[in-house]
Amino acid sequence: MKKIIYLLFFLMIYNSGFSQTLGVSGKYIIKNGNNIILRGINYPFIDDGNINLISPASYQFYLNEASKTGANTMRISWYLPGTHWRDIQTPGTVQGYVNNGHLSNILTYIESKNMIPILEIHNGTCGNDWNLFNNSIIPFWKSSQMLSIINAHQGSLIINLANEFGYVRWTGNTTAAMTTFKTNYKNAITQLRDAGINVPIMIDAPDCGTSSSELVSMAQEIFNQSNYKPKN
Repeated sequence: MKKIIYLLFFLMIYNSGFSQTLGVSGKYIIKNGNNIILRGINYPFIDDGNINLISPASYQFYLNEASKTGANTMRISWYLPGTHWRDIQTPGTVQGYVNNGHLSNILTYIESKNMIPILEIHNGTCGNDWNLFNNSIIPFWKSSQMLSIINAHQGSLIINLANEFGYVRWTGNTTAAMTTFKTNYKNAITQLRDAGINVPIMIDAPDCGTSSSELVSMAQEIFNQSNYKPKN
């Protein structure tokens, strides 16, 4: 796995003004006043053809087994509407999981197993298409259906904006690419806070998750955006 299981380094952004959500202090997640170091499992339920996401029993077995490992976090992949193989077979399937409460039910069950759900968008993985990022991924998070889900689970949910997205070293012009990366992510954070999203936001290291040093060097500037106050 290319990620540095994130707490060295992904970057976690949160809104300090909303105590009902998870908090962040350095490498710790704060929940109910307790410091938590994430120890997690990645499981892409949606990609597993043996799992029927409409049937709780179909995925609960896997979550039950995961909880036995001592993991306190479960990271699940999700996709933009119309882009997953389930949508190719039956158009509207993935959005139906969102609209009909199945995604929310999965998050609820993860929470019931004393794990923090991390929901990530997998479109654009290891890519550098900022049009996709700005015009599809960010609007997905801001959609009314997703806002409802995020707000319902804000006491325990982390959102991972875009899996291992963006190039820095790989562009051959690191300085310019770092500016692009910072500008787009800062703008994204502003949009999400304006939309009323107050949960912690996870940002992956660029270059398919391999450039942790570069993300560290940008971290404070991006993190400062967490002090941004949403519009009333």
